[in-house]
Amino acid sequence: MNHELKISEQEKKVLVIDIGNTNTHFGIYAGEELKVYWSVLNNIIKKQQDIILLRLKTEMSRQNIFTIHQCTISCVVPSLRDVFSEIILNAFGFNPLFIEYHSVKIPIFYNNLSELGVDRIVNALAAVKLYSLPCIIVDFGTATTFDVVSDKGEFIGGVIAPGIGVSMETLWTKTEKLPSIEIDVPKSVIGKNTVDCMKSGIFYGFIGQVNEIIRRIQEELIYKEDINVIATGGLSNIIGPYSKYIRQIDSLLTLKGLKILTTLVSQ
Repeated sequence: MNHELKISEQEKKVLVIDIGNTNTHFGIYAGEELKVYWSVLNNIIKKQQDIILLRLKTEMSRQNIFTIHQCTISCVVPSLRDVFSEIILNAFGFNPLFIEYHSVKIPIFYNNLSELGVDRIVNALAAVKLYSLPCIIVDFGTATTFDVVSDKGEFIGGVIAPGIGVSMETLWTKTEKLPSIEIDVPKSVIGKNTVDCMKSGIFYGFIGQVNEIIRRIQEELIYKEDINVIATGGLSNIIGPYSKYIRQIDSLLTLKGLKILTTLVSQ
């Protein structure tokens, strides 16, 4: 793209998109500043693709952004790849950059890269660039993932557990009397009604899961308690403060990683 050569990195407007299993997250950077971010359910995107372009143009207008110079995408939903390629090409006249494993220049120790969500590697790169190492990245998404980055900046594996939303949905879809609820901090552990009982079980159950998995990871590593723990994802601000291990909460870690990769790839 020749027009990229005429502007500095600080002048570039970069669209970053994280296509997850349930939601797609968008962010627009002006230079190094994240001007705006939002999320859309994938089910809506699949049914109403035009809503993406409309929302994008609306957010750009609100921020007085008149064009996008680059677009970088991480995608774990292959069926949406062509959808976003077409949206970006039609809107801005260029093809987006889809992040692949070879794009992320950190050592990856994983048996089969095709099984590894690229968003996990983007998170690892962001942690390497922004936080102290070694670290564990806890991502509260459709699945809750625990990814370990060594003191040398190597991705050395992790843990995948059912996500909070998936577990909650199972409760009310597999039972006749349990209602749909929102995740929230319960007033007490002992609930006095069905909703409060569910809130307590989900909230404290996941805190217990997070703490126990992190503890066991520490036991397997030579770093022990010296390992940094970073929470990200939509529910990181709710669960993170109540874990005794989580030190950093950065709900936008993936978008930051995509912006870092945009700069690295264009250099």
